[in-house]
Amino acid sequence: MNFRNQTVTIDDQSEPGSWAKAIGEIPVKDINSILEERGSSYGDFGSQALISQNIKAAMRHSPNWQKLPADMKESLEMVALKIGRILNGDFTYADNVVDIIGYMQLVLDRMDKETPNEG
Repeated sequence: MNFRNQTVTIDDQSEPGSWAKAIGEIPVKDINSILEERGSSYGDFGSQALISQNIKAAMRHSPNWQKLPADMKESLEMVALKIGRILNGDFTYADNVVDIIGYMQLVLDRMDKETPNEG
């Protein structure tokens, strides 16, 4: 299916827009405007994907990758995505840095719960 000149509705109900009506939002947005908006922040998707995939490949080939818990792997992969966006797009876009901190904070919070307090 070609989405270039179409509007996409995210809705799994039988009546189009019923989910959106239930929560008081309209889920229809022109996909081209979304892609244009993201491109201005993150740069060309193909270039960003190549950078992120190279970072992720290096992580997967590291000695400890297979030993890491799932949440740490996922956080590191999300950080790789954010680093790719920083390197490829608008490096002053603060959301990428905030997201990196957030993903690592989630892992740290889990680690803190598993480690008895010292003191």
